Amino acid sequence: MWDDAPGVPCKQEPDPCSERGRGLLMVEALAVAWGHHPLSLDAEHPGKVVWAALARSGK
Repeated sequence: MWDDAPGVPCKQEPDPCSERGRGLLMVEALAVAWGHHPLSLDAEHPGKVVWAALARSGK
């Protein structure tokens, strides 16, 4: 997943009635690892990629 927003992703603790803010909580619950890196080192072109590694089940 990627976006063009500056900054780094951060987990939130949303209000139970909130309709937003649970994305990284779900990623962390399902992934064995996750992280992010910038799309560009150029400050005029911000953005980031968020990645996740999932465990493989079965054979």
